[in-house]
Formats: sequence, C-alpha cells, structure tokens
Amino acid sequence: MRAAAWLSETGQLTRTLDELSRDPRAQAQAALPLDGRDGGRTVDLMTLAQAGVRITGRLEGFAGDHALCGVGLQAAIADADRRLRRLLDRIDAHIAQRADRHAIPPAEPFVPVAIPSGAPSLDLAAEAVTTIIWATGFRRHYPWLQVPGRAADGDVEHVRGVTALPGLYLLGQRWQHRMISHQIGGVGEDARYVAECIAGRWADAA
Repeated sequence: MRAAAWLSETGQLTRTLDELSRDPRAQAQAALPLDGRDGGRTVDLMTLAQAGVRITGRLEGFAGDHALCGVGLQAAIADADRRLRRLLDRIDAHIAQRADRHAIPPAEPFVPVAIPSGAPSLDLAAEAVTTIIWATGFRRHYPWLQVPGRAADGDVEHVRGVTALPGLYLLGQRWQHRMISHQIGGVGEDARYVAECIAGRWADAA
C-alpha cells in the first residue's frame, strides 16, 4: 500500500482543525511529495540530488551575478527527517494493530537524507544560468474583495467556510476544516457543509 493510502487509512488526511488544536505538532507533520509514475514513487531531496538537481539553502538575495543562499539547509533537512520519522512511526503502529499485519511487506528502512551543505552562493554567469523559474508557492490575496471581516493579513475570516457576512462563503481553503480541504478529493465534504448552511439560511428567511 502506498504512502497516500496509509495516510488515508490512519485518518491523517481527514483530521480537523479542532483535533489539530489538541496536537500542536500536527500541522507541522511531514509532507510527502509523491510521484504517480511507475505505480507511485516518493520524491525526496535524495531523489532530486541523484537526478542532478543541486540542493542549496533558501535563496536570500542576489549580489551582482551571484545568487546568495542561506546556511540553514542541514537544519531544515534534519527537521524534515524528524517529522517524517514521526509520521512513519505512526503508520507502523497502525499496521501493527491490523489483523493481516503479517501479510504486509515489511517497511523500508528509514534512511536520513544525506545532502552536502550547499554553497553559500552560486555564480549564475559562470554556471551559464540563463533562466530562473520561481516555484515558491502562493499566498491567498483578495485586494478585489472589499468586504468587512478581513483578517490582519488580508485573508477572509471564516469558520468552515462560513463568514460573518451573509451570503459570503468560501471553499477550497487550506485547512478550511481538514487537512485535505484544499484538495480535489477533500473539498466535497466541505461543499456539502456549506450548502447545508446556505439552505438553512434560506429556510430561516422564508
């Protein structure tokens, strides 16, 4: 069984914000980058390094033709390894309680990622780097939505997608209610809840 299936079976994907508030480490649990090719593969830093990707610390700026990299790479890797080990231990504990545990192949040994400390800078000209692709994720931003009830960071305050403003609802927000609220496979349950809230308001107004 692949990692995503174990996460689903152990309930990790459906944990709610209420549950997370009782476990401060939960939202910081390891993410598992997965690749669906060849039946599913884990894509970690070691995999990328073996494919020729040069791993460095966080990009902190530029000085002329040089990209300046942070020095926290090893600390970040060690922290990620700790969180991944904690997650794998939780999965192993779940397997140990299954009646068919003896039919399940043994877990692969956990091997900490061993990546050399990245260079503090990269000479873009000397390395013939001519293209930079920024893959830094995104933050929600609603400058066009002029409504009350905005948080200090500009986000829209809500509880499970229901805002304090009548008629304004949200869907697909990260951690809207559960870990997978922002994913295709998880938005459906939130949509049903929001639809029930909308129907309830219409019924109350009738």
